[in-house]
Order: sequence, then C-alpha cells, then structure tokens
Amino acid sequence: MKIKILLIGPLPPPITGQSIAFSYLENLEYKNIKFIIYNTNKYKLNLFNYLDSIVILPIIILFEKFQKIYFIGSRSNLGFLRQLPFLTISINKKINIINHLHGADFKSFYNNSGILKGLIFWVYSKIDTSILLLEEMEDQFIDFPNMNLKIIPNAMGKDFENLKIKKPVKNRILYLSNILASKGILEFMNAVAKILSDNKEVEVNIAGGFLKDHIMSKNEIKKRFFLIYNSLKLKYNHRVSYLGVVSGKKKVDVLKSSSIFVLPSYYPTEAFPISIIEAMAASNAIVTTNHNYLKFIISEENGIIVNKKNSNEIYLALRRLLNDDKKLKQIQKLNYLKSNSEYKLESHINKIISSFNEEVS
Repeated sequence: MKIKILLIGPLPPPITGQSIAFSYLENLEYKNIKFIIYNTNKYKLNLFNYLDSIVILPIIILFEKFQKIYFIGSRSNLGFLRQLPFLTISINKKINIINHLHGADFKSFYNNSGILKGLIFWVYSKIDTSILLLEEMEDQFIDFPNMNLKIIPNAMGKDFENLKIKKPVKNRILYLSNILASKGILEFMNAVAKILSDNKEVEVNIAGGFLKDHIMSKNEIKKRFFLIYNSLKLKYNHRVSYLGVVSGKKKVDVLKSSSIFVLPSYYPTEAFPISIIEAMAASNAIVTTNHNYLKFIISEENGIIVNKKNSNEIYLALRRLLNDDKKLKQIQKLNYLKSNSEYKLESHINKIISSFNEEVS
C-alpha cells in the first residue's frame, strides 16, 4: 500500500521563483509514494486563498491519513498565521513535517516577529526537516538545533537542459525577472542608458511583469519604468525593447539570444534565483549584486558581482564584459557546462524524493 505525502505550496500564476520551484513537484511519481498537490494559489483573490488555507486545508489534514506534510514556509507574520492551523493539526497528529525554505529572510522574520515569536518557536521546533538551497543558509535555522537540515539547490526546468546554442550571439543584454524596484530595474536602466551610448552594437531586452514591493507600488514602478524606457526607445529605437511577460519557448529563445544576463537585485528575500540558473544554461554571463547569498552562486568564473543600488558599477561590469570578448566567451561556456552538471531537474527531484524516503522509511 502506498504512503501518502501532501505537498503544500503555490503554483503559477503569478510566476515567481517560488511558484516555479513548486511546479517542479506537480507530477511527482515514485513506486511507494502517492503525492497529493495542494495549490495555495488556486483562487485569483488572495482573501479566498487565505480562507482556504486556514479552513479547508486543516480539515483535509485532520480527516486524511498522511505520512508526511511538505510545505513551503512563509516568512511573514500574516503568512505564518495562515499556515499555523494546518501545521498545528499536523503536529498534534504527529505527522512528519518537511519545510522548504526558498527565501533568505526566515531568521530576520523570526527575530522580528514580536508577540508571535514564542508560537513560531514552538511550531518550528516540531518540524522534522528543513530543505535549504545552499549550505550558507544553515544560519537561517540557528535557533532550532534539533532540526534536520538538507541542502538541495534549485534547478532549471527541462526546457533549459542541453540547449543547442549558436555562439557568439549579438551583444545583447537581458533583464528577465519580475519588475519591481528592489530587483534593481531602475539602476539597470540607468546603466543601460550609458552602455547604449558607448557601444553602438549593443541591444537590450527587458522582460517581466510589474509587481509592488516594500519600496514602490505596482503603479509607481510602472510609471518610473516607462518614463526611462520611453526616453531610451525614442533615442535608440530597436536597440532597446520591453517584451512583457515571457514564458515557455519564448522565454528560452529570449535567453538563448542574449549574451549577458543582469539581475541587480536587493530584494529582501532573494536567495537562489532560478532565473540565474536558466540564464547560465542559455550560455549567458551573469551580472548580479553582492546581496544575501548571490555571491555564493556567482563568482568571477560566472560573471561579475556588483554592489547594490549602484548603476555605475552595473555599467562598468557590462563594459568590462563587452570589451573582453575572449573572457566573455569563456564565462558563457563555463556557465553552460556548470548549469547542465549541477542544476538539472532530475537530480533536484531525486534529492527531494530521497529526503521523503529517509523520513518515512
């Protein structure tokens, strides 16, 4: 008889690194395990999603027999309260619990959670295992020494494995992420204005949808973005393009046709962006920031690390890569090889299934 494991997390839309990572588990199969997906993003209205999580999900766990609960842990007070009912029932039923941390801010959330800190400590001290993306993230759970920690890096989707890429491509620079202030989009565009002026052969593509963050509302970042973009478009025409949200084959093609991928993020929860892995798989050099754990993913062999909120450093990094064709090609080749050896989906899935088997055997 198969054991049952409940997988709780968000599926796209919206498209985020977390929802993409959870979507990798959507069709899991293993000989002795029955996996059941519970999508916490099933409704368009977040209020309905919240109510579903605090009412329906706990009832399901209360009356079903699950040997294990896997969930993507929240790092906000409201998010924790949303997960508290189903976690409490799981703990009381002595169900084995695995938490998957996809952000860099659990420790900060825990230390600044106010009156909820004691309750958070009680819940997380009962969690059997937490999956981390990097060894350097172990400090996130320093207050929970009895928790079993497993390191499982993020992975790229099957569409990005062993791509056939013709190099060199044009000197095309790409920003591909959600467009919000703390992802460094405005600093990127200020750097782009300089590089387009310097180098007549450079083209720039920007892809992603607009979202709010702790710095700007969705409308504000959209307004600021198009103020700069329209000015660049007027001056450089076809050399700069906004592509909107891209996915599937179009996303693969956009990355394949680029030579340098830029993610100048200072987004508070940034940990191990899947977008960087995908860009490496498409043979791009990477320019990103010295923020959270990004410096442990990208070294000088993979691209260039710049300081946060510094458009001039982004510009200088781009100029350095564009002016050293030999070095750029070397980085592109290494990134392609590294991504296909270290970040394949099959390996990622096998490691997650292995963690399930360890806990239920």
